[in-house]
Amino acid sequence: MYDDRYMDMECKINWFVNNLKEMTALLHISVSPWFYFIVGLIFSSCHIQGQHMCQPQVKKRVQPQYLFQYGDKCYEYVPSADSWMHARDDCRSKEGHMLSIGSAEEQTFIYNVLTKTYLAKKIWLGLDDRVNEGQWKWDSGDIMNYTHWAPGRYVDPYHDQEDCAIMVMFRYGQWDDVDCNALVHGRYLSYPWICQYNKWTKVSNSTSTVPASWSSWFSGACSVTCGAGTTTRLRRCSTGHEGDCAGKAFETVTCDAGPCPIDGSWGLWQQWSTCSSTCGGGRQIRTRDCDNPVPRHGGANCNGTRIDSSTCSLTDCPHWFPFYEASPCSVTCGVGFIQLKRNCSSGNPHDCPGSEYSEKSCTLINCSLLLTI
Repeated sequence: MYDDRYMDMECKINWFVNNLKEMTALLHISVSPWFYFIVGLIFSSCHIQGQHMCQPQVKKRVQPQYLFQYGDKCYEYVPSADSWMHARDDCRSKEGHMLSIGSAEEQTFIYNVLTKTYLAKKIWLGLDDRVNEGQWKWDSGDIMNYTHWAPGRYVDPYHDQEDCAIMVMFRYGQWDDVDCNALVHGRYLSYPWICQYNKWTKVSNSTSTVPASWSSWFSGACSVTCGAGTTTRLRRCSTGHEGDCAGKAFETVTCDAGPCPIDGSWGLWQQWSTCSSTCGGGRQIRTRDCDNPVPRHGGANCNGTRIDSSTCSLTDCPHWFPFYEASPCSVTCGVGFIQLKRNCSSGNPHDCPGSEYSEKSCTLINCSLLLTI
């Protein structure tokens, strides 16, 4: 419900007519459309305005149908849709701020004005958390002692990227957060906005002879997540008309998203090491390094092992061949011995452990038998 303290008599009549329409519709009372048309013509200059708190400079610059007030605040409805950054700069350039809402009563008033007078669907709020996620602040610097967020807004998987607030009329004026830098058909997400001026704020006259100048660039996201890509950036002319400023308002430029991760890859195997044994069976190893390339910028390490091993055998170790009899029995009768000898496989008996000679016993005919013969 609008606050009667801030309406002039014509606006009260217009407010009455608007509510009369709703009542007749609810009660199914038939009223000729010509009645509303004639009343509308009579009071067409009234748009819930009541401009007592608006400074003369504001009244001179803004068409009266776009001005209204609540308490000691003067509001200017800007119907042209543009980005949140543009809306903020526009209000600041006129020594005002984007809309801030401090109470449920003010919320209801703004919602009714937007839906019944301007038929707006969505508008920007002067509310953002671009500096610290979750710490929402009014562009006006007002203390945030009232909120009207839509339930379930945190379900959005892109919530952390949505840093600017809007009021949504088809949700009964509830607030939602959107991506400030979202591009739609090559342009930033755009909605109308409201500039508000305090009671004693002096607003710059747009007819001043200050030379037209560009704002700083507003850049979108880079087209790639790493390496070189492109981005679209926008800027606005201080007069609100791009033709007043020299140069382009929209362009595509290169951007650097930082180095891309590089996964590691194995280099070539090194030579085998010396066999662990000089003869017989042994082992040898070889190594490789993860340097082709070395992992960088968060890239993955090499998969697999760095060390490989294998069995090795250079030559057979020197060894003895079997013994053989190197001499006859040492006696002609009785018990004696026979000398045994063996050869080393290397040809050098010193290469093999132990002696190359041995002996074994031998027994010939009994010597006493020979004496009796």
